[in-house]
Amino acid sequence: WACAKLGVESPNLFAQVEKHAERFVKEGDPQSIANTVWACAKLRVESPNLFAQVEKHAERFVKEGTPQALANTVWACAELGVDSPNLFSQVEKHAERFVKEGDPQALGNTVWACAELGVESPNLFAQVEKHAERFVKEGNPQNIANTVWACAKLGVESPNLFAQVEKHAERFVKEGKPQSIANTVWACAELGVDSPNLFAQVEKHAERFVKEGKPQDIANT
Repeated sequence: WACAKLGVESPNLFAQVEKHAERFVKEGDPQSIANTVWACAKLRVESPNLFAQVEKHAERFVKEGTPQALANTVWACAELGVDSPNLFSQVEKHAERFVKEGDPQALGNTVWACAELGVESPNLFAQVEKHAERFVKEGNPQNIANTVWACAKLGVESPNLFAQVEKHAERFVKEGKPQSIANTVWACAELGVDSPNLFAQVEKHAERFVKEGKPQDIANT
């Protein structure tokens, strides 16, 4: 985790972790495992044996892990393009607890990972929809953008979620980065969601948006 945080590449260290992955995952707690796979993804270190062991022990991992640990792990899978059907099915199975206990960042990263890997998780998205008011109220623009983008990517209609974004559009646009704003309005368009307040706020802050945004953000908006 420290290596990844500081951007220090340690090929021998990661090779040894990969070599002893079976024991590491079997004996390690979910937080330790999550920190390690997160580090792999952050440093772009492919570690097939490590991820295979996580997949093998997914039931215990998800049952015992915190929402943050689960979110960091599925994010790592998505970032490295690792298909982990058992892991994602366990997250889907425990979606009610996950969404109830997880913070907006954990939820946003998890649904983003689902969308990135094309994993449909109806129960997970239904729980996010159920708790949309708390999620949008407590989440930052990046968490919210990741979630609505995931909905659009997987074709999941989530009227309550988008209604809450519309309700809090002023804060969202004022605090959000151009990429978050662009991904959110793209999601609205992709799902055919009318959001007059959201678009009015984008119009109001157009000068900052265009000045700070990348051409892709501007074009998507």
